[in-house]
Amino acid sequence: MNNKTIIALILSIFCLSGIYAQDLQAQKDSVKKMMFYPPNVDPETGLMDSASLANARIYTKIGVALKNKDRVHKFQLAYLDDLRKIPDELFTLDKIQVLELRFLPKLEEIPSAIAKLRNLEQLYVNGTAIITIPKEISDLPRLKVLNLSQNKIGKLPTELGNCKSLEHLALFANNLYVLPPEMANLSKLKSLEVHDNKLSVLSKGVCKIKSLEWLDYSYNDLRTLPPDIKNLENLKGLVVSRNRIVYLPVEVKALQKLEWLDLSVNLIRKFYPELLQLQNLKVLGLSGNLIPTLPADIDLLSNLESLDITLKKEGKLTPHVGNLKKLKWLNLTNCKVTELPVEIGKLENLHTLYLSKNKLKFIPEEVGNLQNLKILDINFNELEDLPSSLWRLGNLKILSITNNPLNPARVEELYKLLPASDIIF
Repeated sequence: MNNKTIIALILSIFCLSGIYAQDLQAQKDSVKKMMFYPPNVDPETGLMDSASLANARIYTKIGVALKNKDRVHKFQLAYLDDLRKIPDELFTLDKIQVLELRFLPKLEEIPSAIAKLRNLEQLYVNGTAIITIPKEISDLPRLKVLNLSQNKIGKLPTELGNCKSLEHLALFANNLYVLPPEMANLSKLKSLEVHDNKLSVLSKGVCKIKSLEWLDYSYNDLRTLPPDIKNLENLKGLVVSRNRIVYLPVEVKALQKLEWLDLSVNLIRKFYPELLQLQNLKVLGLSGNLIPTLPADIDLLSNLESLDITLKKEGKLTPHVGNLKKLKWLNLTNCKVTELPVEIGKLENLHTLYLSKNKLKFIPEEVGNLQNLKILDINFNELEDLPSSLWRLGNLKILSITNNPLNPARVEELYKLLPASDIIF
């Protein structure tokens, strides 16, 4: 081995040693990060991944949290009857991703310092005395969930429209009369709950949020739905029950992705044909209105799984109901139905059937074909007898037959035919 070869060998060894030393240091740094940050925390940002937040520890004491600042991802102040002010120290916990301020009846203000919690993703403020929220709410770039329900909020800041990451907004049970038009800028919003307020109009701003999938305006003072509702092309659920709605615009037929529509307890006087064009509808609530009859072509709603309706005109139930093959829940309480069609027996997926407070004198034998039926309520009718086919309802859990002129001997026979059922007589 000559001198050049020896020198080259020595240099190679030194180079390998340096590389090994660097690699060893990197491994040590990695181990330190793993020791300090749990596996579900990003070592670069110090934040917990969204999938792990649900099971993360909830800190409830400021003193404890201040000793573990970098580990506090969820913090809660709740059920403190005398708390009037949020402690200033809370706003130094800059790793908080979820903040809950619940049932603090004397808390009247959310301070502008909320903007210091730049990593906040979910904010819950419920059961307080606050009447507004600070405009600095828009300075929370990661905020996805904002729940301000059950407060005394009468006005929202226009800056709310700048919460560009917001996906879920709950404002129910407040004192809101209007919503700011700037809400139209919430381009990622998927759900909006504003029930139990004093809203008289479904605002144009809301109708511009094309990302909306769920909208709950129930328990307000709406008189109609605006034509602009057609813009909510991704809407899957619309709840506007317990308003004063009289009229539905033709544009409602544009909601082709709608699966859940609750119009119950309003002042609607007819079954609008536009509803029959909602081909993806699974749940339809129309009880507590002034609709006279079901349309004969109700079976156009071929994907319907739940139908809840009140009918005002006495008469037979349309046989086309039997073509709703996917129907699981049918509530015809207080519908003045005088006769069920034999086609009722074709509803093979039906598990709940409410027929109380009608004018039924008999139940067709075909009811015995409803092999998945678990609840049958036929209270307050004019039934003197029941079909012998009831014994075939092997999955029936509850049979309610009160307030009918039934022969007691027939009822005793039912107890024997349906030993696994609770019979309410």
